[in-house]
Amino acid sequence: MPSKNSERAMVKGTEMHESYNSWAKSFDRMQVLYDLKYSAKLPYTRGFITPEYSIQMRGLFDDIRVIRDVHTNQKFVSFVELKTTSKRTMWRCEIDSAILQLQVYLWIMRPYIERLGWRMHSRHYVEIFSQKTGKLIKRITVYEDPDMIERICYILRAFQGLEKVTYPHKSTCLICPKYIKKECDWFNGHS
Repeated sequence: MPSKNSERAMVKGTEMHESYNSWAKSFDRMQVLYDLKYSAKLPYTRGFITPEYSIQMRGLFDDIRVIRDVHTNQKFVSFVELKTTSKRTMWRCEIDSAILQLQVYLWIMRPYIERLGWRMHSRHYVEIFSQKTGKLIKRITVYEDPDMIERICYILRAFQGLEKVTYPHKSTCLICPKYIKKECDWFNGHS
């Protein structure tokens, strides 16, 4: 079970997500969000079939920005993954996880954006905010992974024990919540 501190952090993070996602940021943003909302059933999905797997990924992104190129006047959609923390910074493994999460969302959302006639921007962002001050701690530029299907298949093969996996250093386990450590074979086998 999550501790009281982690429950408070989740509640605070949810509140910050809700206030961050104000509709009144820009007309173009509102238009894209409206078009997405009424063009597809939630959560957004995208699938693939390989000789090994038949997979359907699902996700709901945190936010978008519509960016206009001042030279060509073209508009592009950029996705934002919002993370909140009560610490001064986040661990590298937490940031890497957020980057992968956003890359999966980008892969899922590309067909939806293109069907609506919009274009994806090349840059997207993970933004980390302080739960204590509400201020932006860090913004990380994220690019689409052109080999996302292979990456997903690699992760699945690793979970099945079919790929060699490099485990993190034991110190990485310090940041995991107790209820995750309790279920983690790697942690329990090496404590």
